[in-house]
Amino acid sequence: MIGEGEPLQSTDGPSKLDQAKEAVQAATLTIKETTQSVADAIEADRQPGAPLDRLARWAREAPLHAVTVAFLVGVCERCKKAHLFRRRSCRDGEMESDFQ
Repeated sequence: MIGEGEPLQSTDGPSKLDQAKEAVQAATLTIKETTQSVADAIEADRQPGAPLDRLARWAREAPLHAVTVAFLVGVCERCKKAHLFRRRSCRDGEMESDFQ
């Protein structure tokens, strides 16, 4: 409500609104630069013969194989994380594990 709390403008320095605008502008600039950097990296890897181009071509030629490999990589990562969690919990004395 107007009149309660801190005033929006103070005579000592920049207002809260100006500080917020500067923060938003800085964040926007950072996001734009990061987005452009990622886009440039992807474009560089899409050049003929680059790793991303070869991977994309392979996925187009053998979609079932690509899905199978992606699934297996996901399963392996999940098992590795679950195993690490169990080992960490056993060290804390919370859970017993068969993997010791």
